[in-house]
Amino acid sequence: MASSALLDVQTLPPTHSSQCLQDMLLGLADSITEAHRQSMNAAEFIFKELVDLYINKDAFVDDMEPQASEQDSSSWNGAYPQSDVLLKRVAEDSLDEIGDFKRAPKQESAPPDLAATSSEPSPADFASAAAVYRVIHPRYDEQAEFQKLRRSSRTRNFASSTDGDGSANSDNGDDDDDDDESGDSEGDAYSPPPDAYPPPPDEYSATLSKSRARRLPGSRSLAATTCTINGCRKRFTRRADLQRHQATVHDRQTEEQIYEDTTDNRRYCMGCKKVLARKDSRERHERVCLKLKMQKRKHIMPKPPERHRLVRYIMHQEHTIPWNSAAANFKFYRDNAHFTPRRTALFARNLPTQGQTLNHFVRILNNTIETFSKTERAKYPASFHAPVSGPLFSDEVRDRYPEYLNERNQYIEYWIARARTRSSHGHSARGYTTSDGDLADVVKVLFHENQMQTLLMLAHHPQVPLSTLRNLSWGHHFGFSRVMESALHAYVLLNIFMATGTLMGGEYLETREYKTMLAMSTHGMDFPAQQLPHREYLNALPVAGSSALPEVHRDLSALKEYLKKMFSLLYRYDMVVRECGLDSDWEAHVVGLFGHSIAAGVKIEYLTIDGKGAWLFANPR
Repeated sequence: MASSALLDVQTLPPTHSSQCLQDMLLGLADSITEAHRQSMNAAEFIFKELVDLYINKDAFVDDMEPQASEQDSSSWNGAYPQSDVLLKRVAEDSLDEIGDFKRAPKQESAPPDLAATSSEPSPADFASAAAVYRVIHPRYDEQAEFQKLRRSSRTRNFASSTDGDGSANSDNGDDDDDDDESGDSEGDAYSPPPDAYPPPPDEYSATLSKSRARRLPGSRSLAATTCTINGCRKRFTRRADLQRHQATVHDRQTEEQIYEDTTDNRRYCMGCKKVLARKDSRERHERVCLKLKMQKRKHIMPKPPERHRLVRYIMHQEHTIPWNSAAANFKFYRDNAHFTPRRTALFARNLPTQGQTLNHFVRILNNTIETFSKTERAKYPASFHAPVSGPLFSDEVRDRYPEYLNERNQYIEYWIARARTRSSHGHSARGYTTSDGDLADVVKVLFHENQMQTLLMLAHHPQVPLSTLRNLSWGHHFGFSRVMESALHAYVLLNIFMATGTLMGGEYLETREYKTMLAMSTHGMDFPAQQLPHREYLNALPVAGSSALPEVHRDLSALKEYLKKMFSLLYRYDMVVRECGLDSDWEAHVVGLFGHSIAAGVKIEYLTIDGKGAWLFANPR
């Protein structure tokens, strides 16, 4: 851009200008382009200096010549008081010709009067300076600026002529007399620079007059609607739009900072937690917010959440498992009138592609668990030695869980002795019964402690039928499959709550599904060792008022670790079950979980595919 500006200045007709002034214009044109990259205000300031210098070029040159040898090369600003420090730098550092001019010998004649030499700018004079700025700012209005400069030039000439007539103090009058005498003594030593070039052609002026008239870049109305923060320069039609832009872009607040404000100047709605641009926008929104009206009617004004819309950052394995696609099929309703009695829960939206979307979600979840299971299995040897005596776990682990572990079930010979041989349909096999539920609790503790070496050894041991401890029941089951069921329930439910946006606002506390999950994870039952990881997490959480329900959204970092723990239990369980020669059947478990423990209104059907039956999600009819 700088080279383009220099080229335009070099081709201008320098009417009434000396070589020094021509070099000055070249340096200023280069400075304008450099300043324009940093700040439009700086470029406009330099341009005003350029125009003022061009109009009074003769007086400026004549005024500089007698003082060039008297002042030091660093005092350029003293010779021309109207120039700026930036003009000084351009003159000293950019042009060698200017340095030669400042070191020229002193002339004996005094400069002529400023009023006599400065003339009213002509269109041709102004065209030379305007062409420089037109390269920098294409919206510049040459004709309007020319009329403005004519008025300022007349005012300046009038002030100069008044000082010359003696209206100033006597000291100035004496100085004028001295200047006249020096001018007479100079005689033929001074002559104005000749017109080296003819006036510009009419086609050049016609081209300038055809330029489209636009609003000046420095006008007050434009400055009021232009963002000047950090050189943004974005323009708006209304001042309100400018304020909104500055508040949302340059004064952007984090979600925590927005929701920390509980005063009347807050920008979020207390009902639906929506963030507005300004206070007045929030007030207008709260007049029609149904959630806020309902809360006021019930005299419930919840506190603003600590964080908001961080769901997409904490859903576990979001980059692999399509939580958002599955959550798009559900919506939270409070006191849904379509159910009797009315129910608060997640309800199926009955979208046309609901069945395909949820079945795809189940397949991806199944594949993800199996992939992690195979990766974890590769960390251990392919075969294991089958000992007939010795401890299964350390004394430290035993002392940590005295309710489930003791000195008897610590040794493998006790496990071998507890296994019984049973006959069924002409076949006999060793196995465990419902009276061996305490051994199933030991397996659950080993899952919790990540004792996978021991579990894999038991799965391969020929005298320990570990697979028969998977499903034990007498009305309700209590085998070690409970590890998978409780972990899968909490893992899927909390991730779906986050994906639907009902976790951060606390709506999940009103759902029956969350209360059911808490009951299955913490309430008493037969052989409840699978509840160990859930109790450690849920019992440490703060409770919600009179309901005494743990608020999992109050500590997102702890929630993230809890979900990670649940997922690890899933693929560890899959690894041990496969070593026992069984199938985890994840798809059936996940489909059934959605049918009775995740959301309401989900349609499920039983289909036979290739001679094998399976429960699948169905599309709404």
